[in-house]
Amino acid sequence: MEKTGHSDRRKDARSKVFVPVVRGRGWSPPSEKQAMFDHIAGHGCFHFKPGDEPRLALLQRRLGGIRGLRVLEPGCGSGPLTEWLARWVEPGGHVEAFDPSAGMLAQAAANLRGVTNVRLSRRRCEEADWPPASFDIVLCFRVFPHFDDVEAVLARFHRWLAPEGRLLIVHWEGRQALNALHAHHGPVDQDVFPQRSYLESALRRRRFKIERWIEDENEIYVEATRQDTSA
Repeated sequence: MEKTGHSDRRKDARSKVFVPVVRGRGWSPPSEKQAMFDHIAGHGCFHFKPGDEPRLALLQRRLGGIRGLRVLEPGCGSGPLTEWLARWVEPGGHVEAFDPSAGMLAQAAANLRGVTNVRLSRRRCEEADWPPASFDIVLCFRVFPHFDDVEAVLARFHRWLAPEGRLLIVHWEGRQALNALHAHHGPVDQDVFPQRSYLESALRRRRFKIERWIEDENEIYVEATRQDTSA
């Protein structure tokens, strides 16, 4: 329920280029949750605000140098972070972004006109698939509680990541505020951030090594690296 918006930079260049949305493997008919996101997609409440710039800068520092890398963004929503990722991986990098909501993807396509290193597709994470080692980074931005099956998506992330690839789980709210926000919206009122003990165990079961875990009233930031399945 919490994603945010887009920058006006390169606006003129975008006016002549359209980012296509494809219906990828892993697409399924809309659920009540998807319908809610379709409904609110055009309300403008998901845009980044000027006050978000320090958080974006912090995220970029945490990511480090990612030029030329392949980034997967599950649950990209209207694409608020997608454009920034596309800039950060230039030159030579690529961003694959997907979401189950047609409304959100329509907004993302509009926001990303002129951005040539992004591919958008409509998929559910639990059903999506890519070949092994397709990505260097999987970045879940303000989406993790919306996954219906944590174990299934972690297993997919492990398969899609290259050896030593990185998984990032990022929220710009603390656990209490995040869960309270979802509690007021019926279709997502059960979408809570997993308890730390459970998520740590799930990551280890799926062969991820936890590198950093930051959690306070203002944010949740989890970074893990893919370990070999034989380790």
